Amino acid sequence: VEVTAAVVTLSDDPDLTELKQLNAATTGAIKINTQGKTYSGSTADLAAALAGTVTNNAGAALSGAMTVSDNASTAVAATDLSTIGGATTGTVTVTNAVAISGTAAEVKAALVTTTSKVEVTAATVTISDNAGTSIAATDLSAIGSETSGTVTVTNAINVTGTADEAIAALHTTASKVEVTAAVVTLSDDPDLTE
Repeated sequence: VEVTAAVVTLSDDPDLTELKQLNAATTGAIKINTQGKTYSGSTADLAAALAGTVTNNAGAALSGAMTVSDNASTAVAATDLSTIGGATTGTVTVTNAVAISGTAAEVKAALVTTTSKVEVTAATVTISDNAGTSIAATDLSAIGSETSGTVTVTNAINVTGTADEAIAALHTTASKVEVTAAVVTLSDDPDLTE
């Protein structure tokens, strides 16, 4: 049977493979039996399974914990992680030091934004905004604070903010990101130490 936007209401809980197949078959909502259902799998599989609207039978958002189990150094898109994070109110844990890439806004959604973030420990991050793109220093330091792995900005972006905010983004060990030719535009005047 071919469907496009059909709503699928299940009397049980699909496994991850089944949920992926259902999500590929319809753009309509998928309603599973258990709101707290947990899933574990790769970023690609979880993102494909949880894309769109997946709720319990009453239409409430899922609340189960999710576990992202890609091997260390696996390249993952920040947008896939935020899709997973946004699909449940439960904690989403990335178990290994994956390599996350995306724009600053995409990475912020994956690692900082409360409604879509996932938990990482030592993931590396590559921020790929084009040269000349203005990015708030507070966004960069917020990203840097979420992982002990190296956060690298690949192009000559324009970092904006106060001197204190720029220092948190570019110098403070616990929150800094690595830049090379970034332009820093300050909204105040740094003191001599800064």
